[in-house]
Amino acid sequence: MLINGNPLVLAILASFFFALSTFISKAIGMGLVGDPVHPFQVSHARFGFGLVGASLLLLYSRKNVRAGS
Repeated sequence: MLINGNPLVLAILASFFFALSTFISKAIGMGLVGDPVHPFQVSHARFGFGLVGASLLLLYSRKNVRAGS
């Protein structure tokens, strides 16, 4: 399972997703893939992407969030 994996791999994956979201937001904000988007819309989209990613991670791990350890 990915959650119980190597911390180094998880850190590299997190860095990859941060870099990917930054690259995509810059491309959308500058208008490389269509009309330019306002920076606030780009920021909201990044938070939405993080929310979906965290939700999928919680659903995938199937752990009880209320459990102590």
